Amino acid sequence: MDKFNLYIIIMATITFSVRYFFFSKQLKLQLNSSVKTFLTFTAPSILTAMWAPIVFGGIEQTQQIIEDPFLIAGIGTILLSLLIKNTLAVVLVSMVIFILIKNIV
Repeated sequence: MDKFNLYIIIMATITFSVRYFFFSKQLKLQLNSSVKTFLTFTAPSILTAMWAPIVFGGIEQTQQIIEDPFLIAGIGTILLSLLIKNTLAVVLVSMVIFILIKNIV
């Protein structure tokens, strides 16, 4: 397993743990509504920290930005999410777009 996959697993574990421990009904810890609202931003923050280096950090100097499959698939995902409100459909179609672009370019 390379470092990239290890980082994804660690970040997913942290995100799940934070959400589980604070929102689980089995724990006796009670948080006020402002803390619960603050914690709802945990997953988007960690996901942004994961995708931003992948999309914007993988472009080499010799490679054209328009040829980067991560950037093209990222832009396609944004556009799809504006048009389609079904998250699963957006993820699946975006993955297909990325695989097609990766194999073509």
